[in-house]
Amino acid sequence: MGHQHGSAPVPRSSVDQLQALPPQRTKILREHPPKGSEFSFLEFFEYFPHVPTALAIKECVRLKRMKELPIVGPVLDVGCGDGLFTSLAHPGVDAWGIDINEREAARAQASRAYRQVICQSITETSALPAAFFATCIANCSLEHVPDIRAALRTVRGAMQPGGIFYLIVPAPQWTTTLPLRRALSKVGLGDLGRAYGAALDAQFAHHHLYPAARWEQLLREAGFVEIEHEPLGSDGS
Repeated sequence: MGHQHGSAPVPRSSVDQLQALPPQRTKILREHPPKGSEFSFLEFFEYFPHVPTALAIKECVRLKRMKELPIVGPVLDVGCGDGLFTSLAHPGVDAWGIDINEREAARAQASRAYRQVICQSITETSALPAAFFATCIANCSLEHVPDIRAALRTVRGAMQPGGIFYLIVPAPQWTTTLPLRRALSKVGLGDLGRAYGAALDAQFAHHHLYPAARWEQLLREAGFVEIEHEPLGSDGS
C-alpha cells in the first residue's frame, strides 16, 4: 500500500473528498489493524453463489480486510472484473473500474457498481483522468500485467496528491500452501510439486511474484512514498 504525493491540481468535484483523506504520513495499516477472524461467514455466503469455493474464501479474506481500511472516493478499481468485490467492499462510493477484458468490463458495467467502466489496459496513460482518484485498489490484478512499471506509473498519474493505493498481490511461493503440493512434498515428490506450482502460475499468467521489498522498490520507482505492507490470509485459508 502506498500514498501518492505531488503538486498536481485537484479536480473541483473532488476537493471535498480529498479533505476526508487521512493526513499524509499516516501509517494506515498500522492504525487500522485486522480485527477478529479472517473473514465472516456472512460475507462468504454473499460471495459463494458467484464463484468457486476456494476463490470465495480468498476473496472474502481480502474483502474483510478492505472493509477495515479507509476508502475515499473517487475510487479506481484496477482489473475490476465483474464488479462484485467493489459492490460488497464499499457500496455507494464513487468508483470507476478499468479492465482489459471486454467480457469482464461488460459485466462490470451491468453490475452498476461503477460510475464509469473503461475497457483498456492499465498501461495506457491516456485511459484515465490525471490527478483524479483519491483511492486506488488493485485486488490481485497487477501481477498479471506484463509491463508492471508502466502500470504503476499510470496508477500514480491518475491519483490525487495524498491519495491511497491498496495493492494486493500473491505471495511469491503461494503454491507451497496448497494441499496437493504439500502432499507431494511429504511423499518425496518435491520436484513434481514444484512443477505443479509452476504450471498454476503459468495458467494464471502470474508475471510478477515478488517479496514485499521488491514491490516496495517498484512502487518507489513509480513515485509512491510512505509504503507499508502486511501479510494477508493464513495458510489455512
